[in-house]
Amino acid sequence: MKDTRVAIVQMENSPGMLSDNLSKMKGYMSGASKMGVDIICFPEGCLTGYTSSDPMSIKRDDPSVKEILALSSEEHMAVIFGFIEKDGSDTFVTQVVALPSGGVMYYRKTHLGVRERKCFTEGDIIDTIASEKAVIGLQLCWEAHMPEVSTTLRNKGAEIIFMPHSMKGPADRRRSVWMKYIPARAYDNGVYVCACNSMKGEGTGGIMIVDRHGDVIAEDFSGKETMMIKDLPALPKEDVYPDDMKEANYFLRRRPGIYDLH
Repeated sequence: MKDTRVAIVQMENSPGMLSDNLSKMKGYMSGASKMGVDIICFPEGCLTGYTSSDPMSIKRDDPSVKEILALSSEEHMAVIFGFIEKDGSDTFVTQVVALPSGGVMYYRKTHLGVRERKCFTEGDIIDTIASEKAVIGLQLCWEAHMPEVSTTLRNKGAEIIFMPHSMKGPADRRRSVWMKYIPARAYDNGVYVCACNSMKGEGTGGIMIVDRHGDVIAEDFSGKETMMIKDLPALPKEDVYPDDMKEANYFLRRRPGIYDLH
């Protein structure tokens, strides 16, 4: 991983209002590009708007998706965004990583909440993608509770795990809940974790950035739409195996061969 400048967005996105949501996202992308951002991350389902009640769905070749992919190249910035994807008779909660080089990863949410299971299909692939600056992994909302997802991403080389959410509730409550497990996902795997939540009215949302030690290094729970920009220093090389416990790489000290993960 190289030094990486990230932009994390908390914004309101209305279900079915694709044009309005896209316009707002483009405004944030333009501002981030001017600030030299390497990776910008939007909340879960932000393009179509997220809802588990009669959701609007689009295909991957929708003009709005193509426009964001093109903007990633034009602005020379990786863009992480979500939409409700229609594929045949199935509907997925999909998050995209679009790279300036033209590379794309489509991640279909692999663990669905109770209400989501009634209208969405689970994906079955957990993977990462390498940008110019860092290897990126995705873990959506409900999935942040699943430590195995983070570990799988770390095993596949993830250096930054982005956790886009779309959850209701006041921002201060969101922080209290996130503090139970998001720092643990970062600490256990020695990675950065960047979480953001959709706005669902004044006082909601939330942004949290945690370093590899599990320390919160940036946050915004003001309950207002905003974009937070943060510089993330490069992680130590994997061949560094210090005996100093303050710098110990616990992930490298694991013995996965003796673990029963079933």
